[in-house]
Amino acid sequence: MFFKKMMMWMIFITILIAISSNSWFVFWLSMEMNLMSFIPIMNNNTIKNCYSMVVYFIIQSFSSSLFFFSSFQYFLNSSLIFLSFINLAILIKLAMMPFHFWIMMIANSVNFNALFMLLSFQKMIPLFIISKFFYSPLITLVVISTLMSSISALNLKQINKLLILSSISHQGWMICLIAKKINFWITYLIMYSMILFPIINLTTRYKMNYMEMSNMSKMNINEKLLFISKFMSLGGMPPFLGFFMKITAIYMLMKSHFPLIVFLIISSLINLFFYFKILTSSFFFYIKFLKNSKNNFNKKTIFMNMNYMLLIFLINFTLY
Repeated sequence: MFFKKMMMWMIFITILIAISSNSWFVFWLSMEMNLMSFIPIMNNNTIKNCYSMVVYFIIQSFSSSLFFFSSFQYFLNSSLIFLSFINLAILIKLAMMPFHFWIMMIANSVNFNALFMLLSFQKMIPLFIISKFFYSPLITLVVISTLMSSISALNLKQINKLLILSSISHQGWMICLIAKKINFWITYLIMYSMILFPIINLTTRYKMNYMEMSNMSKMNINEKLLFISKFMSLGGMPPFLGFFMKITAIYMLMKSHFPLIVFLIISSLINLFFYFKILTSSFFFYIKFLKNSKNNFNKKTIFMNMNYMLLIFLINFTLY
C-alpha cells in the first residue's frame, strides 16, 4: 500500500515536470516515468491483471516510441507528416477511437482506483502535449470518435466500460477546446475528475460491476441520489456541474466553430439517453422506498428530492 501511494506521488511529479517544460524530450521523459509509476498501481495480484499490465506497457511504450521518433524528425525539418504522427501517438495514449481497443481489453481486470487514475490524472500529460502539437485536420477524427463512443455505450451495463466510453466522449470535448486554443480544457478536466471520483468511490465500496437495481439497492438514500446525480452530471443534464462545464465549452466554441458544436451536443444527448435508460429502475425503487419507509425525513429534504425526481422523469419522457 505504501509503495502504491509513493507511485501516485511520482505520477503527480511527472505531471508537474511535463507542464513546466516546453521541450519535446522532457515530454517524452515524463511520459516514460509516468508509465513506470502507474504500472504498480494497476497490480492486484491476479493472472488476468498481469496480462492487462503487459498490454498497457506495450501500447504505451509503442506510442511513446512513435512520439519520440516523430518529435525528433519534426524538430529537424518541421514536416507536417511527422506532426500528424505526433498527434497519432498521443491519440493512442488517450485511447481515442479507433485506438480504444487496448483500454477496453484491460477494463475488466483493473480495480476502480486504478481506473480512476487512468481516466483522470493519466490524461493530463498527453492532453498538455497535444495542446502544444495539435494538427488541425485531425479534428474530424476527434469529433467522430466522440460521437461513436456515445453510440457504442448504448447497450452496455458494465460500469467500468461505461465510464471508459464516457471518458472518450469527454476527451473529445477537451481536444476540441484545445484545437481552438481555449485553455478551459484544464478546468473541464478538473471538473470531470470531481464528478468521476464519487462514482468510483461508491462502486468500489459496494463492489459494483454492473448497473443493476440489485446492486444499487445496497446503498442508502443519500448515496443512491449521489450516484444517480453524478451519472446525470456526466451526461450534462442541468442543473448539475456537468451541464455548466459543457455549456461553458459550447459558449467558447460557438465563437469559432459552430458546426463542431452540433456533433458534440448530439454525443451528449446520446449519453444522457442511455444513462436515463439504465437508471430508470432505480428511480422507481427510490419512490417505492419513500412510500414504505417509516424513517423520519426532513420535509425540506423530501421536497427537494421529489422535485429532483420529477425533473428527471420529465426529461426522460421527452427523450422517449
